[in-house]
Amino acid sequence: MQVCTRLRGLQDNADSETVLPRVPFSACLAKWAGEEVMADYFSAAVGHKTQAKRFSRIANFPPYLMLQMNRQAFARSFS
Repeated sequence: MQVCTRLRGLQDNADSETVLPRVPFSACLAKWAGEEVMADYFSAAVGHKTQAKRFSRIANFPPYLMLQMNRQAFARSFS
């Protein structure tokens, strides 16, 4: 799902609209916690390059979980 939003100061033309995707927080969390396959991982235990999986997990939740969410936008020139 996409939402049309006008970003102030980042437009080349005042009449054009920038289309920004809406990404749900659950998708961000699933991407963070998902597995990533690393093809050329050097393992000290094996002594050569091998395939490995990397993932992130939260061992235990604190009584209060605080998240900082930032919104960022870039111009087409990445400035």
